[in-house]
Amino acid sequence: MIKHENIIIHEKLIYVDCGGGAQMSIPNAANDNTNIEWQQRYAGAECLEANRMQVASLLSSYDYLLSGNLNQREAFERLKQLRKARKESFPFYNGEDNHE
Repeated sequence: MIKHENIIIHEKLIYVDCGGGAQMSIPNAANDNTNIEWQQRYAGAECLEANRMQVASLLSSYDYLLSGNLNQREAFERLKQLRKARKESFPFYNGEDNHE
C-alpha cells in the first residue's frame, strides 16, 4: 500500500478521497500483474472469489458517479479527481518519486 496526497494505492485498486468523507475506487492500471478486469473475465473461480470485494468497490463507485446523487458538476469534479489519481499512480510503479 502506498499513500500519496489524497490517494491510497493498493495492488489492485486506487482509493481516492473525494472530500466530505466520500471515497471512490478505480482499477490500478499501473500494476500490470494484477489487471482486475482481465482476472474477472478469464481467471478461475478462486480468483473471482478473491477479487469479490474489490469488484464491488469499483461497481459502487461507478454507480454513484452515474447516479442522481451528484449533479453534473460534482460528477465531473469527481471524474477529474479519479483521472488525476490514475495518472499520479504510475510513477510509483515506475520507480519514480516525482510528478509533472
